[in-house]
Amino acid sequence: MQLYADSLELKNYRNFTHKYFEFDSNISILLGPNAIGKTNTIEAIQLLTSGVSFRNPQAQNLLHDVELLSSASLSIKNELRAIEIDLFIEEDKKTFKLNGKNTNSRGIRGVLPSVLFYPDDLQIIKGQPGLRRQSLDVFGIQLHKNYSKIKLEFEKTLQQRNKILKEEYIDKNLLAAWSESFLYHAALFYLYRIKLFDKM
Repeated sequence: MQLYADSLELKNYRNFTHKYFEFDSNISILLGPNAIGKTNTIEAIQLLTSGVSFRNPQAQNLLHDVELLSSASLSIKNELRAIEIDLFIEEDKKTFKLNGKNTNSRGIRGVLPSVLFYPDDLQIIKGQPGLRRQSLDVFGIQLHKNYSKIKLEFEKTLQQRNKILKEEYIDKNLLAAWSESFLYHAALFYLYRIKLFDKM
């Protein structure tokens, strides 16, 4: 049975002092006037499913006014399972819990994968190819626990190799070593992206 978001509870989060939402297992629509908290609600769901926010906020930006502690809790279930993901926010940090046990953003990814589309996403079509790759990778990170690590290693070897190429005097042996490492990580990252397309 497919898991779905059953309910969301927000306490001292953004513009909410306390808010509780119940969702339909098929489709739910948030409707209301401007500045009522629709986008804040979507952001909370994204944080609790992917571990990141499209706004890239500091922890203190998520707090309601001067509150010292904020929380967001998402209940996920189907007929056989019930899962609770919690986010606790203090002025300088965010703490995740999965079924009451401490974890990090990587630990909650993939439990209930989510995809967010908002007006800026038009740049995926109109903008540079890097934006399309970035959007694909955000989804891939949720579906495979090693995706983020592979992506990071690829980027590190690429940056190091490019740094050597910009030097006035290039050590050919050093360049060859980094080129070999780059080719390995590029091929591995390519395979992960191909597997992601297969899943999609």
